[in-house]
Amino acid sequence: MLFFDPRLSASEIISCNTCHNLGTGGVDAGPTSVGHGWKVGLRRAPTVYNAVFNVAQSGTDAPRT
Repeated sequence: MLFFDPRLSASEIISCNTCHNLGTGGVDAGPTSVGHGWKVGLRRAPTVYNAVFNVAQSGTDAPRT
């Protein structure tokens, strides 16, 4: 399944499930997510459950102006 395939990432090490872990409700278990090159993000990865019903998503969760 593509969601678990690390070959889709730039580093070919992490998969979508690395940050959007289905075992923890589709979110990262830590306070923030860790990405490529072990860079720590500013926030936790949002859940992917029921994401099909989201009208829009922003990469920063900031309101659009």
